[in-house]
Order: sequence, then structure tokens, then C-alpha cells
Amino acid sequence: MKNIVLSLTAALCCFLFSGCLGIQSSYDYEPANIDNNVYMNTWEFIQSRPDAFSSLKRAIEHSGIDINIYTQNDRKYTYLLLHNDAFKGANGILSNYGAASIEDMDKETLKNILLYHTVDGYYHGLGTLNFDPTYVITLWKSPDAFMTLRLNNKNSIEQYSRLIINDMAGNSTPVTAITSNILTTNGVVHVVDTQIVYKP
Repeated sequence: MKNIVLSLTAALCCFLFSGCLGIQSSYDYEPANIDNNVYMNTWEFIQSRPDAFSSLKRAIEHSGIDINIYTQNDRKYTYLLLHNDAFKGANGILSNYGAASIEDMDKETLKNILLYHTVDGYYHGLGTLNFDPTYVITLWKSPDAFMTLRLNNKNSIEQYSRLIINDMAGNSTPVTAITSNILTTNGVVHVVDTQIVYKP
């Protein structure tokens, strides 16, 4: 009986240990590269995400802005796309401009907001921005179109390297992007849930 128990124990051990062999083929670190490319232009990206940008799409269409800004491929722009949340609530765009809906907003005002949220140049956290403010030019040609971009250097896993807009720019309230570095075929997208406003 003792021999049978020992034989069964040995067989069970061999079975259990053989299952552990070959799980890890290598101890070398192999980084997994995340692809930030969405392989579409910015207008296609906006349309592909109605859960995030349905209000922005309506704003673009209502404002009369040249849609080619979002579809062109001649140069790379930095698009600070307004999330649906930027239009809602007590501090949302609609409330700030006393409008019940996007269609009630003044078209020129809406167009200037959209132009201010489009930067002439290719700025992202994958190599072109750092922790110091970079002064950029927006497509809104106005003295109020001043803007800075920089990466956050707070020692926090949630905040480190997130894009900050208008930090230390006059009396502006800094805005931190909720999503950054989405690469489209005609630029880079950073998503904000608050309107960006420059205050001298």
C-alpha cells in the first residue's frame, strides 16, 4: 500500500511540475510599442467618435468654418478637440455664451473658438514638447490668440507628461488635456473637456 501511495504521489508531482515548464520562454525585456496612429484624418476621427465629439461636429458644421482645416493633408496641425463635456454644464461653452443649443450660438464666435483650438504646427508629447512652455500660433488671427503648450512634470503617475495648455500664460486658467498624442494623418489630436481661453 505504501508503494502505491508513493507511486501516485510521484506521478502527481511529475504531472504538476511538467505543467510549469515552458511558461516563460525568455527573461529578456521585450517592450510593447503602442501605436498612437488612428490612420484617418482629423475630420474622419471626429466623425468616428460621436460618443466624444458629436457636439464638436455640430459646432464645426454650424459655424461655417472651412472643413478643409480638418481634412487637409498639406501640413500637420495640432488639434485641441473639444469633448462633448466642454459644451455642457454651468461652465460649458453653451452656458458661458448664453445659448440653449449649439445652433443658437453666434457663428462668428463659434468659428473663432474652433480656430483658437487649432494650432499651426505639430506639437505632441512624443518628442516635440517638453516641460518648458512652448509659444504657439493658432489659426485664429487675433491678439487674444496667444497660447502655450507644455508637458506636466508633476511627480504623479496620473499627471506626469500630460499636456497643459496656457500654463503661466497671463491670467489664463491652465487646461490639462484628458487624452493626448492621438496621431491622425494630418496632425495630432489632444482632447480637452474645457474651453481654452487666453486672458492677458
